[in-house]
Amino acid sequence: MAGGYRARIPARGARISVGLVQQVSFFFAYVMSVFLQDVFFLAVYRFRFRDYTAFYWWAEFFSVLIGCAVSWEIFRLVLGRYPGAGRMASNVLLFALIMVIVKGLAESLRGEISWPSTAVELERNLRVIQAVSLIVLAMLSFYYVIPLGRNVKGIFAGTACS
Repeated sequence: MAGGYRARIPARGARISVGLVQQVSFFFAYVMSVFLQDVFFLAVYRFRFRDYTAFYWWAEFFSVLIGCAVSWEIFRLVLGRYPGAGRMASNVLLFALIMVIVKGLAESLRGEISWPSTAVELERNLRVIQAVSLIVLAMLSFYYVIPLGRNVKGIFAGTACS
């Protein structure tokens, strides 16, 4: 009897973890991309150092995009029970992201700033939007006493540390 109960524990744990990965898929994709980037960059740094800078900027841009998707996912999780506020917050975040990307592309295409400088500025602006949006969401959640689950608190903490 005890053996049968113990055999079901890993199955339940696997079911819970699969559900969690489906619920916060962008967060797990972000964590995996950070890990894989570190391993990949270590290899590039050791064996093809001259290509390190080019690889770094492309991967950093990809990391920023996944980070913005994580912010979007946090908005969805926190404001899921408030569809009007969630739609408005998502639209504001999307508008800010589009404006920053269009500004960076316009500056680059006009030749005002070189592409590496534009990439650095674009990355910085996207990270700032991500940070400010999460800070505002945390403050609003605290002010309006929006209940946050352990998963959302963990994602907030994990995103703040990255």
